[in-house]
Amino acid sequence: MPEYLSPGVYVEEVEIGAKPIEGVSTSTAGFLGETERGPTQPRLITSWLHFQRVYGSYFTTNGKTPYLPYAVEGFFANGGKRCYIGRITPS
Repeated sequence: MPEYLSPGVYVEEVEIGAKPIEGVSTSTAGFLGETERGPTQPRLITSWLHFQRVYGSYFTTNGKTPYLPYAVEGFFANGGKRCYIGRITPS
């Protein structure tokens, strides 16, 4: 709303543009891929050992090695704290 300071002088402050982006944590990630075992619903994992207990470790299926265990291990080795794993099962 304008503020009338004196005749003919008006000050009106108007918000323009988007609000600045605030910093957020970048230590949480999400991964989708094949695992040796485990639930198909997304699950919070907090360490490489936790991943191994729930989803298994490195494995080979039909002569192919899925990359998900390597990606998750690298995430935690590089300082990641939390990730969500979405297990994909072959049809």
